[in-house]
Amino acid sequence: MKLSKFLQILFGWIFFEVFFFFQQLSPAFAANPANPNASVEVKKLYQYLIDLPDKPNKRVISGQEVRVEKDAVIGYKEFVDVLYSGGNISESMFYGTGCGWENFAGTGKWVAMIGITYGPYSQGGTLENIVKANNEVLIPFWNYGGLITIHFNPDNPWTGSPRGGIGYSDLEELIDHERQSEAYLRWRQFLDVYAAGLAHLQENGVIAIIRPFAEMNYWDLNWWGAGAHEGEAEPFIALWKDMFDYFTYEKGLNNLLWVYGPANGGSVCKEVKIWENGGCVPIDHLYPGDNYVDIVGLSFYSNDQVMKEGRYEELIALNKPFAFSESGPDFKSDVVRCTPASCNLWDNMKRIEAIKQRYPKTVYFLAWSSWWDWGTDPITDICTAIVDTQNPGQLLNDSWVITRGELSWQSAQGPTPTRDPSSDDPVCFDYADTVINAGDALLWSRNYGNYQGEIDAYTDSKINVFEFGYLLQNWGQRCI
Repeated sequence: MKLSKFLQILFGWIFFEVFFFFQQLSPAFAANPANPNASVEVKKLYQYLIDLPDKPNKRVISGQEVRVEKDAVIGYKEFVDVLYSGGNISESMFYGTGCGWENFAGTGKWVAMIGITYGPYSQGGTLENIVKANNEVLIPFWNYGGLITIHFNPDNPWTGSPRGGIGYSDLEELIDHERQSEAYLRWRQFLDVYAAGLAHLQENGVIAIIRPFAEMNYWDLNWWGAGAHEGEAEPFIALWKDMFDYFTYEKGLNNLLWVYGPANGGSVCKEVKIWENGGCVPIDHLYPGDNYVDIVGLSFYSNDQVMKEGRYEELIALNKPFAFSESGPDFKSDVVRCTPASCNLWDNMKRIEAIKQRYPKTVYFLAWSSWWDWGTDPITDICTAIVDTQNPGQLLNDSWVITRGELSWQSAQGPTPTRDPSSDDPVCFDYADTVINAGDALLWSRNYGNYQGEIDAYTDSKINVFEFGYLLQNWGQRCI
């Protein structure tokens, strides 16, 4: 009996020591990402996001959407590079707007995160080329200490038309692996192109914070919206889960964090009758579940930065890191609908003050890019980017706001970055490194209704589209 007792104690001690040893080999995390195979680096970044709301300062990551259209290189120059280094922003670039400041001095700060949309979003060229061009901006920014987020806005798999509007949508058809309809096969082609782009990022050590099916709670804004199945949640949730499983288990993408990104809601939300109160689609009605989501984001456009009642509380209750996955002033208001006499009227500080006072668990915001409203005559500039609104430097220097040089997850517990992230010095290279040919420029011009063969260039003068490729190669440098 004594020997047996001794052996029990001995084996128990050995088991404890072995268990403790292996526990020491891998870091412990308070919460793990949805992907059980997520890389250690992804887990570390996720833990960093989880911990941000507990910090006294440097707790909200700053972000800027680069461009919805395909030429992210130029969008990066216009919204991120100039924000750091300054310039005469009022001189619009090829995709530029009339927003901006004369002789802007620059802030000397890089936003910590950039966002890009994997189209097509009615863009010229192929989806493969769009994804490739976007990655050429994302990878250098990551290598020099920044974070990236990617949105998916696929065309309608049935009609081939842009994402906007429901048209014909049967989400269940897209996951009918036995029937494999034409729409199913087109959808899988979309997924394969997206996956190839994400795999390219993974090969380069890049973590991507991805937001599929943006603003899904709108009834008919997108073909994947709540109205596709008259407010029924299960078809959308099944589509999300199928995409998650395809990327995670078939494609082996272990470099992702997944964002559930509804909209604050409003005019596009329709009354539905499947709830007792007959109200609009609840903000969490299409939530795919904790095992398929890492971050809860919100598209939030408001001049006073006040959410609809209960929105914040509903999303925080999901117990995931919370972010503004799109952010800015009300783009329908005169404050941002710019004419030459009334640009830059919205104050960036409203954004961070609202976070401090009303939404303190926010871990990042992504300011949306400025754009053109083609539905007006003359065309109206919509000025929503950080650099195109008031007090950009004050925002990036706020005690709560994190810029690229202030991100600490890599130096504290992550992989060794390519470049010391504590440095905020720009790294520049020539536009000639990524040539956009004249044919692509012509496609873009035709898509947006300019049939005269001319496009607005960096100056006020007009330039023939076939000269555009040469212009881009001789435009000088861009900085990451």
